[in-house]
Amino acid sequence: MIKRLKKIIGFSKKSLINLNPGDFQRRLMADKEILYMAETFGACWRYDYQAAAEGRVGMHAILKCGAHSDIFFNAKIFLSRPNVMEIVSFQLALKYCLHPSYTRPDWVLGIPDGAKKLGEDLARCFKAKPAEMEKENGKLILKSRIRPLESVLIAEDLCTRGTGLAEAAREILAKQPRARLIRQELAVINRGGSNYIKIDDVREFGIISLARLKANDWPADNCPLCRTGSEPIKPKATDENWNLITNSQI
Repeated sequence: MIKRLKKIIGFSKKSLINLNPGDFQRRLMADKEILYMAETFGACWRYDYQAAAEGRVGMHAILKCGAHSDIFFNAKIFLSRPNVMEIVSFQLALKYCLHPSYTRPDWVLGIPDGAKKLGEDLARCFKAKPAEMEKENGKLILKSRIRPLESVLIAEDLCTRGTGLAEAAREILAKQPRARLIRQELAVINRGGSNYIKIDDVREFGIISLARLKANDWPADNCPLCRTGSEPIKPKATDENWNLITNSQI
């Protein structure tokens, strides 16, 4: 039986920065602990509706899929510390190993840019090969040579509607039609509200994540925050954008 780690909720930022990855082996963390770490590190932004009611409408987020949202998770900030990256990758690997459909992968692909390092760490956990994929002119390009019938596990930092997953899966199959895509995708955060993502021309993927974020998402042409005067922005486009959105309602 897997033991749960003593709750880290309430730990200071300094204590979290100094967490020992060895203390987290063979122990599952609760989703609230993952979210607590993310918020303590300043990696989770939430729209402040109270500030908006007081006239500070600020900014809100544009997601990769084009929708607008009142919550955003910045994995670049959360996973920037090596010990946190090690803890997160091991926790994801452990959770997948406990899943009934577990299959050891031949390759692990971390969707760039956000999950590239995560994919490399997961590959080490499974003693698999890290698949190399790069973003060129806004398009994902597979660089690794995957052989027929070799299995590929896909991972990403944040799963919402499967936009990145769909593009990565299609690129893999375009380069190697006989590759075996594992039915589960690993994600640090699942903010899409579903346990599955169906890609019509590929397959259905189950989502194994460490935590869920409850968020409100709206089509860009029907966003209530835009109607209040709040400005939409892509939070991860630049470091300046992240600073802008996180300080826009102060």
